[in-house]
Amino acid sequence: MTLMLVVCGALLGAGVPVPPTPVPSATPLPRLVLDVDRHVREVAETEMPRFRIEVTGRTPQQAFEESLRGFDTLCGPGGGGAPTVAEMKPYRPNAVSPSLVSVDVLKLIAGLKKMGPDRFFLYRMSRPEGVTYILNDGRLPVSQLLLPGAVLEPIAAFPDRATAVRAWRRMQRGFETPEAREVQPCTPK
Repeated sequence: MTLMLVVCGALLGAGVPVPPTPVPSATPLPRLVLDVDRHVREVAETEMPRFRIEVTGRTPQQAFEESLRGFDTLCGPGGGGAPTVAEMKPYRPNAVSPSLVSVDVLKLIAGLKKMGPDRFFLYRMSRPEGVTYILNDGRLPVSQLLLPGAVLEPIAAFPDRATAVRAWRRMQRGFETPEAREVQPCTPK
């Protein structure tokens, strides 16, 4: 090996071109070819399959007809429509008549929303540039109501975030009050 390097070095130093050493050609790797159908046939001929799947197909119309089996689809149950409350009364012994219960659902929901302590507070911030509104999670201390160049005044308090955000957006749009007043329906004179 060292002799070869010395000879190559001497030849290169003398300016004699050195013939390139031949590189062995790459041999292609054998390809793996699977014949799945042949293997399945061989296994099926020698032993029985261990499981069997049977698929029974039916059209949507056949499935619909099967679900309606036993019902008279031409005449129907009779009576033409859903049963009335009077017709259902014998089958509902513990039910209360709707005429006995009169609840204003909107007032009930409004009363439920007011439950709980006030958690969100709406403040009006007056500055020389104009008026903006701030919604805070918790009451601000009195020391923070007077800021340099701004005065904060409390407007309203709310127990839940959704009502507070609705009121803040309403005030940002220029309304006078944070909550919409109930409008009495007009009665013709």
